[in-house]
Amino acid sequence: MKTLAGMNDRRNALKLMGTGVCGAIFLSFMPNAARAAGWSELDDKSVPPEEDIDSTLKRLFGNRQVEYVGDDKLKFVAPNVAENGAVVPLEVELLQPIEDGNYVKTIYFVADKNKRPHALTFAFTPETGVGYAAAYLRMGGTSWVRAILEMNNGKLIGTKTEIKVVASGCGG
Repeated sequence: MKTLAGMNDRRNALKLMGTGVCGAIFLSFMPNAARAAGWSELDDKSVPPEEDIDSTLKRLFGNRQVEYVGDDKLKFVAPNVAENGAVVPLEVELLQPIEDGNYVKTIYFVADKNKRPHALTFAFTPETGVGYAAAYLRMGGTSWVRAILEMNNGKLIGTKTEIKVVASGCGG
C-alpha cells in the first residue's frame, strides 16, 4: 500500500519536472520575442565588446546633436560619489510641460567610460504623459554619466554629471 507521503513526493517531482520543461520552452523563445519587441541589444553582434563614447552616440543617434540643458528643464539626480559602482542610483525627469502631440519617446542612460557606454533604455508612449525614469546603473569607474531624452519629433535633450566611483575606500 502506498503512503500519502510517497504520493506527495511524486507530485512534487512531477511539478518540478513540469516547471523545468516550461522554463526551457520559455527560454528557447525568449531571444525571438525580445527581437520582435525591438530589444536588439540582447543579441546585437554589431556592437563591439568595447566601444568609445563617440561611437556609442553615433550608433544611437546618427548625426543628430544632443542639446544639453540646465536644471530648469531636466532634473537629474545622481550621487557625486558612489561607494559601490555596481549599484549607482540615477533619476531623470523632464520638468517642462509636455505639449499636445509632443512627448518623450525614449530615455537613455550612458556612462562615458564604461566598456559599453550605452547602459539603459526606457521606451514611452504618448499615454505615459511624463518623461521620468529611475534605475540603478553599474559603473566600472569614475565617469561622466548622461541622461538623454529623445522626443517623438526626433529632438534630443540631455544632461550629464560626473560620478566618482570609490574603490576600496579610495577615490577612483
